[in-house]
Amino acid sequence: MGHVEGRAIKPALYAVVNDIQVLADGSTAVTEEQIEAQEKRIEDFETKTYLTWHIIINSVSISLGQSIGQLMTAKEMWDAIVQECKGKTLLYQVNVCHRLQEMKCAEGKDVKAHLSEMSRYHEELAGMGAMVNDNDFTAMMIGSLPESY
Repeated sequence: MGHVEGRAIKPALYAVVNDIQVLADGSTAVTEEQIEAQEKRIEDFETKTYLTWHIIINSVSISLGQSIGQLMTAKEMWDAIVQECKGKTLLYQVNVCHRLQEMKCAEGKDVKAHLSEMSRYHEELAGMGAMVNDNDFTAMMIGSLPESY
């Protein structure tokens, strides 16, 4: 949770004095074991950072993931998600779900654009935690197609 809460701090490399890595006191040379341990802590930190980003990006809708993907820290990502979801009450979720269920592609219209818009609504609902399961979404898509399909 430290990464999402902004408490995780990347371990720093040791300072270098006269081409020798030293402890914070500036004069005590660092042992090979200390260097390896510090490098391992840095590697662990970077791995956890990557995994946190990966989990966040794969837990939100594609459009929200694209908007937060350029942020530098997991905390920034999480704060952006919270901001995006604020104010999207249950009534808003019901409204989006209703619009999704009522969508119909008129005869002769662009079916690909219609299905893309349905997918956008589906992703928006998923991003708010109001999942529409795959079977229901498939039924909505099939039911929304023109008679000629």
